[in-house]
Amino acid sequence: MMRQVRFSTADQRSLDLVFFVNGLPVATVELKTDFTQSLDEAISQYRKDRRPVTNGRPEPLLSFGHRALVHFAVSNDLAAMTTRLEGEKTHFLPFNIG
Repeated sequence: MMRQVRFSTADQRSLDLVFFVNGLPVATVELKTDFTQSLDEAISQYRKDRRPVTNGRPEPLLSFGHRALVHFAVSNDLAAMTTRLEGEKTHFLPFNIG
């Protein structure tokens, strides 16, 4: 696990957490606390600011089939996940225990 990982090859944008297995990134996470932001804001952040292509170039960590397999949006009580980032069309599924 690594905190604040810069994912963009074009600028300084970063993800809150990235989980690695044997050095390979398998999951990214945007964390929010209910005191300052909500799960919806984490989802919005993935849809608007975490695009798999920047300036016509793919972002290796976010591009489907290249690096991370799943992307999580997590708040204190809720979690959602997606396997493919497609900008505004990105569909998140609930990943809640109960």
